[in-house]
Amino acid sequence: MVCHDRAIEIDPNNEHAWNCKGAELNSKGRQVEALACYKRALEINPNDAKSWYDNGVSLLALGRVAEAIECWSRALEINPHDDKAWANKGTALSGLRQYEEALQCLDRALTLNPQDKEAWFNKGIILAYDLKNYRNGLRCFEAAHQLGVGQAIQGIQFCQQHLAQ
Repeated sequence: MVCHDRAIEIDPNNEHAWNCKGAELNSKGRQVEALACYKRALEINPNDAKSWYDNGVSLLALGRVAEAIECWSRALEINPHDDKAWANKGTALSGLRQYEEALQCLDRALTLNPQDKEAWFNKGIILAYDLKNYRNGLRCFEAAHQLGVGQAIQGIQFCQQHLAQ
């Protein structure tokens, strides 16, 4: 953090230094302080998709889901090719039970990055557990499992049980 502070001291308008300091604070569980850094970065450059994305991560960690979704939406307005922002937005929307919109976001993430194992897994959860679409949920869990998500086996078994009934 000393490097970030020094960079900010040299140039208080260095949005990258503010964002990096925020990311380091966030990784240490200091989300409120991280939010202040992202706020400063966004004051300097309101079109910084990375700061919007990271701001959403900190907000989600604080349980501020709707605000996090808004940040990811802003990030996606700037960079619609950010698969992680699509995936995070989709997962957060599922927590608000906005399943159709969540699936659209996860599909967009998977179109951009078909190797996103968490997106496959989270899509499987929505389809199988929330929407009772076991066949498509099974496909998602199988994809997640192939990509290394160990807990996807539970989703596979869950779907197989329901499809056998």
